[in-house]
Amino acid sequence: MKALLRENLIVVISVALPIVVLAVFGAAALIPMWRVGEPAYDVILTNELRVASAGIAVNVIDERVRVRVTASRRFGQRSMPRLFVFDTQTRALDEIPINMPSDVSTLRLGDELPIPRLADVRVDPSWNSADGWRYEQPTRTRSTTIFTGLFGNSGRGSVGRLVKDGAVIALPGEDSPYSDRRYRFHGWIVE
Repeated sequence: MKALLRENLIVVISVALPIVVLAVFGAAALIPMWRVGEPAYDVILTNELRVASAGIAVNVIDERVRVRVTASRRFGQRSMPRLFVFDTQTRALDEIPINMPSDVSTLRLGDELPIPRLADVRVDPSWNSADGWRYEQPTRTRSTTIFTGLFGNSGRGSVGRLVKDGAVIALPGEDSPYSDRRYRFHGWIVE
């Protein structure tokens, strides 16, 4: 076996080197997370595309999430904004239902829609949490480089991320490949 390895040293190196490089980069990516620790606060987000088109505004007012009717449009399940909580411990998006009345024609400008799961939740709308984590909004760039020319570019930006001292937690996209994965940040849950 030793003679076989000595005679084929180039083959051994060509197989081992990529594995070593992957291990080094993997460890380098994990070191900041070990150093700074996990975020202590969950994040409130909405799907950006749907909020813009629904005539519904989702805002944080007096440390509470408020959903209000801002335009007299025809409402339906497809046009409703989707509200999410990003659980920083499980790294999962949890959709929070927005309660619509059975007869949407009764909705008037300025009406507030109830969100029972967030009724007693306090939200800090600042971009930085009390434990030092920061939400970074995704950017949409359509730069044309050799890589985007060869491999294509969907034009979609990232979904956003939480950052602290070099540690990065990327927010997951929704399960559907057809959904707009851009989110609007509303704040940190500080119960």
